[in-house]
Amino acid sequence: WPRVYAAAFSGFYVAMILVLCALFFRPLAFDYRGKIANARWRALWDTGLVIGSLVPPVVFGIAFGNLFLAVPFAFTPQLHVDYFGPFWQLLSPFALLCGLLSLSLVIMQGGVWLQLKTEGVIRQRALSATRHSALLIVICFLLAGYWLWAGVDGFVLLTQDANGPSNPLLKGVAILPGAWMNHFIRSPLLLIIPLLGMILPILAFYACLRGQTIRGFLFASLTQACVIFTAGITLFPF
Repeated sequence: WPRVYAAAFSGFYVAMILVLCALFFRPLAFDYRGKIANARWRALWDTGLVIGSLVPPVVFGIAFGNLFLAVPFAFTPQLHVDYFGPFWQLLSPFALLCGLLSLSLVIMQGGVWLQLKTEGVIRQRALSATRHSALLIVICFLLAGYWLWAGVDGFVLLTQDANGPSNPLLKGVAILPGAWMNHFIRSPLLLIIPLLGMILPILAFYACLRGQTIRGFLFASLTQACVIFTAGITLFPF
């Protein structure tokens, strides 16, 4: 795990700084928004709240998407992490798609939560956001899955000595087309998880449409779990 942290903090350093800077806006906006009764002043801090809420899920999604594409780093003979890729290399089309998927998940969850706490016009706007984000989740999730199968080479662990030293340089890995889908091909029952990841957002919206907001919130939460578990199964054991 120390090597994982070293690689992550080295490769995603700029991305993490962006997340931290965005998060700084949130407490400041909550604190200063109501100090002056001025529309421009409040609009300024509303913008800060939006930035602080949008940037982290997008960056986290982009970082997660790059795990499938391979982060450009290497180990020295002393097992020090040597990262040699620019920040802009992380912003590939597939990674941006993952960022959009991550953002859609957060928006749907927030939309359902707002419906639990509000009524009237705000509740209707939250329902509309839930509908659009649920549809976007299904589209992005399907597109990302097809992209991984047809357009992204996956990694396959060839050799590993379970009783050997903890040295990543002693493992053999092959890069093969469509290899990210190997676990689902070998164990078809695992397909239940991504299928639920596409069905649950639709169920969440229809539950909210019928006024069953608590059930919709449960479905939205399970959607996030299924998407994350799908990514974890796909990446295993990397």
